[in-house]
Order: sequence, then C-alpha cells, then structure tokens
Amino acid sequence: MIMNSALRQIASRRTALRPYSSHSRQVKGHHGRRRLDLRVGSSTSALFFPPARRFSVATTTTTIDDSRYSTAAPMESSVKMSHVNVERLSVPLSENLTEIDVTWEQWGDPNAPDNKTIVIFPSFSHGSHAKSNPDNPSKGWWEFMIGPGEYLDTNKFRVICPSFIGSPYGSTSPLSVNPESGSLKHPYGPNFPQITPADMARGHAALLNKIGVSKAHAVIGGSLGGMQVIAFMSLFPDMVDRACVISGTARTSPFSSALRLVQRKAIEGDSNYFNGYYNAPGMKMEDATDVGPVDGLKAARMMGMMWYRSREEFDRRFEWGLPEDSPKTEVQSYLDYQAQKFSNNFDANCYLLLSRAMDQFDLGCSAKKLIPGFKEAAPPDETKEERLYRALDRVKARVQVIGVVQDALIPMSEQQEVYDGLKKSNKDVDLVTIDDEHGHDAMFNEKVCLEKFAPTISSFLYAEPKIFTSAKEIKEDVKRKNINPNQLGSFTRTIMGAEAAKIIDNLPFHLPYDDWLRHVGNTPLVQVDDGMHAKLEGFNPGGSIKDRALTSIFLNKFITGELKPNGSTLCLVTSGWAGLSLARLHQSIADSNTFDCNLCIVIPLAYREKAIPAKLAQTDGITSYYGGFDEYLQAKEAGKLGEADISIVFEQGTFLESLQLATKVVKREKWVLVDQHHDISGMNAHASTALELMCQLPDITDVVCATGTGATAAGLRNYLPSSINVHSRPAVSGTVDGLTDVNRYNNFCDAASLSGYNCGEFYQTEDALTFQEKLLNSHNIKAGHSSGACYWLGDQIRG
Repeated sequence: MIMNSALRQIASRRTALRPYSSHSRQVKGHHGRRRLDLRVGSSTSALFFPPARRFSVATTTTTIDDSRYSTAAPMESSVKMSHVNVERLSVPLSENLTEIDVTWEQWGDPNAPDNKTIVIFPSFSHGSHAKSNPDNPSKGWWEFMIGPGEYLDTNKFRVICPSFIGSPYGSTSPLSVNPESGSLKHPYGPNFPQITPADMARGHAALLNKIGVSKAHAVIGGSLGGMQVIAFMSLFPDMVDRACVISGTARTSPFSSALRLVQRKAIEGDSNYFNGYYNAPGMKMEDATDVGPVDGLKAARMMGMMWYRSREEFDRRFEWGLPEDSPKTEVQSYLDYQAQKFSNNFDANCYLLLSRAMDQFDLGCSAKKLIPGFKEAAPPDETKEERLYRALDRVKARVQVIGVVQDALIPMSEQQEVYDGLKKSNKDVDLVTIDDEHGHDAMFNEKVCLEKFAPTISSFLYAEPKIFTSAKEIKEDVKRKNINPNQLGSFTRTIMGAEAAKIIDNLPFHLPYDDWLRHVGNTPLVQVDDGMHAKLEGFNPGGSIKDRALTSIFLNKFITGELKPNGSTLCLVTSGWAGLSLARLHQSIADSNTFDCNLCIVIPLAYREKAIPAKLAQTDGITSYYGGFDEYLQAKEAGKLGEADISIVFEQGTFLESLQLATKVVKREKWVLVDQHHDISGMNAHASTALELMCQLPDITDVVCATGTGATAAGLRNYLPSSINVHSRPAVSGTVDGLTDVNRYNNFCDAASLSGYNCGEFYQTEDALTFQEKLLNSHNIKAGHSSGACYWLGDQIRG
C-alpha cells in the first residue's frame, strides 16, 4: 500500500483512470397470510513461514446450489384476519378510498422485535406470496431467498411481505368492491383512484403501524418494489433502519414512460376492453378464461418481457431462424407462453393502474404533496432535481442501491441518481453494480440471484451497525486531536466494541496476534519518496490484512454465539491463501486443551497443484481428501477424525460451485461457515488500517493499492473520508484474473467513490518488478510484486 500526501493533481488525472465499478455478491417459523382493513388518512501473507513485507492484500468468494445436500426444513403456519382504523397518514388517497385491505404473509417468529423484522415490497407482477407455506404450498416468487439458514434467514429475522395497493393479489385494487356501488357491489374497475408508489409505501406504513412494527430493521424491494422502498425511506424516515433498493428509480424516465404508454394502448385497443368495464354486470364474457382484454394484456406483457431481459440474453438463449417443424421461432413461442401465463393471473385494470402509477412517480413531487411543510420549505426557483435531492435528504436509513448494467427498463443511470442524491446529503449509502445478461429481471432468476444479489444483500442486512460507524466516528476524533496511533487502545475494544472485547477476553484460550489485539496502530510506515510512504503490512504484529480479517471473522463467531470452543466444525472455501491464514490460527490455539474444533478447508480440485494448496496438503497434521465431501463425510461418520483436526477437501467443480456445495453441507451438518468475502466482520481489519493511516499521516490525500481482487481498496474506501482518493489496479492471478475477482467478490465497496480504478488494464509485471527492485535497492525493503506495483501506480498518479 502506497500513500502519497503530495498528489494534488489527481483531479486532472481522473479522465485517464476509469472509475471502479463493484459487482455483487446473497423459517423455521410462523408464517401465513393476513388480510387487513386499513383506514388510510394521508496476497495475503503466507502463515507457515515469516511473512514478506507487503503493502496490500486481497481476497475472493460467492455462492451456487447442489441438490445432494438439500436442507429443507418444516415450517409452521399462523393465519388470522385483522381489521384496523389507521389515521397516522395525513392525506387520504382519495375521498372514496379511506379504507383499504392488505394481504400479507410472514415467515419466522411473529413476536420478533422491530430490529429483527425485514419487510419485502413486491414488484409489479408479484404479491405477498414470496415463499411457500402450508396454507399455500406453491412456490413463492423469492422462494430460494427466504427460510431457515437462507439469505433472508427466518431463524434470525421475521420476514414480512405485503401486497401493495392496486395489486390484484388480495389488497384493495380495481377488483375490489366499490363501496359507492351500494348493494350492487360493483368492482372499482376503471374508477379506482389513481395512485403512485408513494401511496403504496403509505399503505405499507399503515400495515406496519397496525401490527406494531414501529421501526423495521430493513425494507427491500426491486423494480416497482424498489420505488416503494425509495418512497418509504423518505416519507417515513423513522420507520426503517436499512433500505435495499434493487433496480429502482426516484423518478420515472421519459423512455420508460413511453414504453408503458404503448403497453397500455395495446390493452385499451382490445375490443374486449369496454373502457374498463369488462367485468361489470351484464358485460362478462361467456368463457371465464377470456374475460376482458386478454389479447391486449398478452401483447403488453410481451413488450415488457423484451425490456425486462436483454438482447444479449435473447440472442444467446434462443435458436436463430425458424425451426424445421414450427412456423414460429423459438423466442416467439417463449413470449407466447409467458404472455398466456401472465394473462391467466393478472387483471387488465390493475395493469393499467400500476403502469400509470409508475409513470407518475417522482419522489420530489410526492414529498411536496404528502409531507407537511415540505412545499413551504422550498427555496425560491427550486428545480425538480433540487426538490428530489431535498426529498432524499429526509432519509435516515443506511441505504444499499443495486443496479444491473444490462437493465434496459431502469438503467444504471437512474440508480446512480438515487446514489448521488443520497451522497450529496452525506447519507450512508452504497452503490453495487451487477453485470448480468438477464437485465432488469436478474434479481428474480434463482441462479443469478443466489450468485450475484443474495450475498451482497445478506451482508448489508446482517452487518452490525458498529462495523460501519465506529471507525468513522473515531476517525473524526483522530483528525481533530491528532492522536498517536499507539494511544488508540486495543483492537477488540476500539474496533469491535466494549461488549465484544469482554466476550473475547473471557475465551478459554489465547489468540496468536496478542500485540495486534492489544493495540491498533503497530504497522510500520516508511517514506520511500517525496510525499510518498509505504505501509509494511507484512510487519504488522497481527500479520497481513488477510490474517487479521480472518481473525476478526473467527472472533465474531464467538461473539454471536455461532461458534463454541468445543465440538464445532469450521468450514472455509478458498483458493489457498485464506486456508493458510485460518490453518495457522487454528493450529496456534488447538494446542490448548480448551479448544477442539475441527477445521475443514475446501479447495477446488483444479487448484491442487498450485503452490499454496500444495503446501497446505503437504503440511504435517493436515489430512487431504481428494474424493471431495463424500470421502470426507464418510471418514467423519467412521470416526476417523480426531479432535481439532485440520482437513482439506478437494472438491470437483469451480470455486463458486464448491462454495455453494459447502454452504449446503454446513447447513445440513450444522457446522459454522467462515465466509471471508460475505462476512462483514472481516472489514474490521480495514477499519483498523484506516485509523492507523489517519493517525500516522493526518494530511494524506491518496492511497494506492495493487491487489488480486481489490478487497483492500474496497475496505479502505469504506472507512477513509471522501476527501482521500483510493486507487487500485488488479493483478492477474492464475486462471482467474484479478478483474474478474473484483467483479464477483468485492462486496463491501462504495463502488462509485473508489476513484482512479482502471478497469481496463492490469498492472504489468515488468513495471512491478522495476519498482520492486527499487524498494529493495533504495530502502532495503524485500517486497513482492504487488508492493512494486503499488509503488509504480503511485508514481504514475503523481505524474
């Protein structure tokens, strides 16, 4: 890692360095359906030999599926009906819509407190049935995300999913009886009051108020659900702690509005539309399956499907040209099928209502209409953009904004606008960019969601708040008082908190990095050029950042109670380096009679000949199983494993497939997974490094890292103030280049503010070697390639 306190011309250099972009990373309980009547008023360092001096390090990981180790758990049901008068909202939806029904389902403990409650807002074509249950065993639209031990873990959280106003799936909508029709009990049909996503959010707030949830731990939503999340966190800032917006927008673009207009014209032009009265008495079609403008609804759905996906996917997925035995192309048959399925389950008036609702969404306009005093507080000549930013300024939640590069309906530029608006007000917000050909619908594709969305959402939801705030608060004190790094105190108390430190101090064994745990600020800093310093991570008493990150994750397992000193099995999936770190940590405490946990290190079989896996496999006291989990579990069942054993399981398949398989085994066997890239507690190592930098170089302007996956740069970016630029350029490591690793595994990075990241080039070995030699000859620093690359990149930026 290279720091340059004299890089004053960085702004002029940014055009040469493309901004970094992060690519993502994923009961047993009560659940059921409720219907409420709501009255609405308004490189790591090697561990078996002395670590080399290093400036920066990195890591890797994600998730997949394997039916060999399925862990489906039984679920209990709880169903009841509630009727409620809600007056907390100051503005009625309309004069004839002050009472609403809301259908909702929940999973997990129904008595869980607010800070253990997650609320999911559905998208356009989804309702409350996100997960199967005994009352409705059909597969839910986010089936794979919810359940015991899943990414939305109902062993830890109560998960609620309400249908929204206007939805045909049980809540008040055009299908509901219009009370003004009296004894005729006609449906609202086309007379339903026009609503917006802000009104849907108000319905959610009324529901939560009724069931006693005053402040949810998190709200999550994608597409139209994402719009509801944006409205909810602005209109009701005190009702949510975290908000996850997936492919959402704060205001609808002209292009999206134009598309939806064409879809509506297809429905309204259907001869069976009858101006929306197709289900009124005397006008029902004889064939119940063809009531209303079915052909128009199908055409609208087909148009939508083209924008929900991408040309890239269609051209790859479907056969080109006509099949020999059919007059239709493969893609035409696919669209016909999807349109028929949709028209069987959706109402045309609901479609038109929700389509117009999305067109009319502008958070600034909704705030002006619905928030008391907001209109009056507007400065003279306020623009629409300024009004939008003022509405976003009301947000108090920590926010995660996720977008997909190939999203044609709500492109990344609209996610960027939400991020920029929140960042403008110094809100706690992350922007995650996902690259996937499934486009707007990527979040609903099981394989894609589990691999790219679920881990990053899970990390965001489960991270302890202090991981994101304590270091930033201390950093401000450091900046003001110029504290000596040796005065920062213990790592456990300063970074992990007093309660965590108390638990760690009472563990019945000693950890290897006592000096690091006792004091933050021990990493040496050497000046290598005018205004440029090298931070020698390899000389840290706690080892490299990799070592410290894994130690922090390991400690956090004891803090949360997941890991006990006796009888547990730790499981880690790695390409090598992390296995060395955790094996070293395990061996250092296994000598104690008070620790007898087994360690299972999972490495893809294709990596077995690489230097680090080969070294691990040849280490005394470590047993290798080349037959994968099948061989390892057979040995375990036969009693061939001792206490505090270390085993390597070489598993067939890719790294991601190995991780997915390991996750299933861990769930079934009730082991503890050490997930170095999705466990936010590993960021503690970066928090401590950031604090040290602020102490050691108070006037620092730039930090440069050159790593395999960019995890160091991502971690430091999270904790250093925005006035400090963070730069990184990836290495090429084995068969998987560093850039690919960055795109898959950088899960904790504020992508938009990781400035100076050149996504188009890797550092060149010859440049790294030249500066590596310079470190040795001029400063007697024996460093690796990445250290030389840091030095070279810092020199290039300085110009």
